[in-house]
Amino acid sequence: MRGAGERMRNVAARFIAVGIAVLLFSCDAPKDDPVMDSQFQAQQKMKEALRDSDSAKYRDVQAYEMTGSGRTGYVFCGKVNAKNGFGGYSGAMRFVAGPGLATIETDEGGQEAMAFEIIWKAACAKWVKDVSAYWQ
Repeated sequence: MRGAGERMRNVAARFIAVGIAVLLFSCDAPKDDPVMDSQFQAQQKMKEALRDSDSAKYRDVQAYEMTGSGRTGYVFCGKVNAKNGFGGYSGAMRFVAGPGLATIETDEGGQEAMAFEIIWKAACAKWVKDVSAYWQ
């Protein structure tokens, strides 16, 4: 019989695999500038993920290339500070966003924090270019 810790790791691993697949395989960018098209879609996903997207302040946003199954896609990693449910800024938190999904670091720890760390390390590895100027 497997322990609770092992079951949680298996659940986290499945969540991470699905998250990375959604980030990568949702990329159907046009031929002219696939990075910019993916960036627009990623920004839309971040707007959906944030409680108050109009208050978002981005920094250190970089484009990264992800490849798999013969496809190439782009994800964006950086930091975002936005207002929380109480109207105050929550502090800069890391994020990973792609055309199909956006996920933001949590400060609560546990399985979500571990899953985010794995996604961050996998998605934010193959640098393409600095796109901070386009995330305002």
